[in-house]
Amino acid sequence: MLDARLQQLFPDRMAAVIRWSDAGQAEAAARAVIAAGFRSVEVTMSTPDAAGIIARLRGPGCAVGAGTVVTAATADAALRAGAEYLVTPYLVPDVARVATRAGIACVIGAQTPTEVSQALAMGADMVKIFPASPIGGPSFIRALRGPLPDCALWVSGGVELDEIGPYLAAGTDVVGLTTSLFDPALVRAGDAVGLERLARRALAGALTPAAA
Repeated sequence: MLDARLQQLFPDRMAAVIRWSDAGQAEAAARAVIAAGFRSVEVTMSTPDAAGIIARLRGPGCAVGAGTVVTAATADAALRAGAEYLVTPYLVPDVARVATRAGIACVIGAQTPTEVSQALAMGADMVKIFPASPIGGPSFIRALRGPLPDCALWVSGGVELDEIGPYLAAGTDVVGLTTSLFDPALVRAGDAVGLERLARRALAGALTPAAA
């Protein structure tokens, strides 16, 4: 479940996750989904000039975080750029310590119930189930909710736009969208209109959770 701070960072219970090999195209794509109404964007630190993109995207109305943060040095660079939350793909205690020290939200990647408990022990504010699709999708989240009813959960990895509702209905708190939102052909072409269309579809999906 989301506490007040996480609700502010993820008011729509979604995050747009941009991972791309061209900095200019990545920034333009992120701006397109923000223009369509997304209020949380994660820029992966594997994207060229990720820190610069984070710094330029920051502004009222949209929380900007850093993803694929796997070292303390990368976490520090993201914080200097103004990242409002940090996301790891797997258990990284050093990143959790940096986030705790800085007083910002940390989303730690995990998969099994044991790893989820380890992430929470590290101080994670939310646990990212990654990759979500290959390990069972919404049905896995529903099963995980049995022993972990109160843990804030994020899903990423192969999530399609038509699965947003089922994931939320299964007990997911935040859905991270990557290629289903940032369609590679649209990003490459700089098609802001197409990206905005996908973003609006995703936002609509979050408003009407379907039966999982």
